[in-house]
Amino acid sequence: MNFPLTITFHNMPRSIQIEEEVQAHAKRLAKVHPRIQQCEVILDLPHHHRNKGNEFQVKIRLGIPGHTMALTSSATRHCDYTDVHKVVRDAFDSARRQVRRCRVKPWEKRQREHQRARTFHGVPATTLGSFV
Repeated sequence: MNFPLTITFHNMPRSIQIEEEVQAHAKRLAKVHPRIQQCEVILDLPHHHRNKGNEFQVKIRLGIPGHTMALTSSATRHCDYTDVHKVVRDAFDSARRQVRRCRVKPWEKRQREHQRARTFHGVPATTLGSFV
């Protein structure tokens, strides 16, 4: 892991165990895309619910050459994030998927450029016939 990792806790006490878990996830993320320049992780406890419990929120900001990604993992009505470890894992899983999507191989880039050159406003040049 050759990039700076910043871990910030908002509205919750600092935990060494959670910091170590975030560092482990960041190391795995560095294996997916080796050119990550910056990673900022914010762990937040925005609201304390008396009945539901604490719903944690994780925000990850990644700096990759040509891209800046901001991801938020928070509770929805389908999943409840009362365990901070589950929220961190899900946030980094989402970040891993996003980083894989933004990583374009050189041959894919050439192929996309070739496809764009062969189209005219989204219509393949072969169907236009004599209009081109």
